[in-house]
Amino acid sequence: MGPFSFLFAWYNIPFLVALLCCLFFAGLQLFTGGGDSNADADLDADVDLDADVDLDASVEADTNVAANAGGNTGTGAIFTAALSALGIGRVPLMLILMAFLGSFGALGLIANALLTSDTDPYSPIVFALVLVGIALLALFVTSRISGLLGRLAPRTSAAISFEQLVGRAGVVVSHSVSQSYGRVAVRDRFGAIHTVFAVLNDGEPLPEQSEVALLSYDESQHYFIVKPLRRKAAS
Repeated sequence: MGPFSFLFAWYNIPFLVALLCCLFFAGLQLFTGGGDSNADADLDADVDLDADVDLDASVEADTNVAANAGGNTGTGAIFTAALSALGIGRVPLMLILMAFLGSFGALGLIANALLTSDTDPYSPIVFALVLVGIALLALFVTSRISGLLGRLAPRTSAAISFEQLVGRAGVVVSHSVSQSYGRVAVRDRFGAIHTVFAVLNDGEPLPEQSEVALLSYDESQHYFIVKPLRRKAAS
């Protein structure tokens, strides 16, 4: 089988599409400066914190979360840990997506190049096993790449630590934010948008697009404690 025939064989199509998508997103980043800003365009950069978001509120939030930390071990906590392992919240989402697509496509083509010399014909069962195995391997490679990018990021002059986002306003971008799980988009002082994990300090869950104030950051749990942002009434 020639290189061209191999590349466009049916069992290589998913990996080829993944590589093409990776190249497309790379071009999008290069020529349009795309990325997380497109997904988070609804975030209001000019939202100011209410006067009641102060040090006392932060201390109270820390106390409430410490009391509830033991209960955050369900599906939401597992999902949060999995996303955190991929670097979501520390590395731009577009870079994580590109890392996964690129590694998935390249590893899949390499695996098929090795298998087709020994497996003839290429059975659907073998293809399914390769697809699952390569997806898992690509997730592992993506987490390693994200970890490397996360360690390099603080060396830039515009790097922001999680603690520097405390006291800013954000918008809920997950389906909701509750006392166990949520994601919030927040803009740092340089204008960059970060999507971070967050939980409510107390009260009922807030729906998507709700405005919240980031009260404090729990370093051990890797999430922010937030509260609903109440706008001051117009005079």
